[in-house]
Amino acid sequence: ESSIPPAVAVFQELAAGPTPAEEAAGASSSFSPATADAVSSVTQTGGVLTIDLGRIQAPNASANPDCAGAAMTASLTATAFQFPAVDRARYLLAGSCEDFSETMQTEFCEFDQPS
Repeated sequence: ESSIPPAVAVFQELAAGPTPAEEAAGASSSFSPATADAVSSVTQTGGVLTIDLGRIQAPNASANPDCAGAAMTASLTATAFQFPAVDRARYLLAGSCEDFSETMQTEFCEFDQPS
C-alpha cells in the first residue's frame, strides 16, 4: 500500500520510462530512467490537473528533438486525460509554463480534454 496519491504515482511511472520487460516487448518512450525523478508535483484544482516536472533535461532525440518534446507532451496529455475529472492539463518546469514550452519546443503548456 502506498501513501502516494494515484495521479502522482501514475506520472512517476510514466516519467521512469518503460521497464526492461516493456522494452523487451517493443515499448519505447521519450521518458527514461534519466527522467525518473522528474515529477515534482501533481495537483488538481477543479478540472485542471497541473503537473510540475521540476527540472527535466531537454528531450533527447538524436534525429529530431522537436519530435521528442512532442512525444513527451503527448504521453503526459494521454496520461492526464485518463482521469475522468480532468478537463485541462497544465504542465510546468520548476513552476514555469514558459520553461516547459521552451524545453519541449511547444507553443502551449495547457491542453484541453478533446471533445
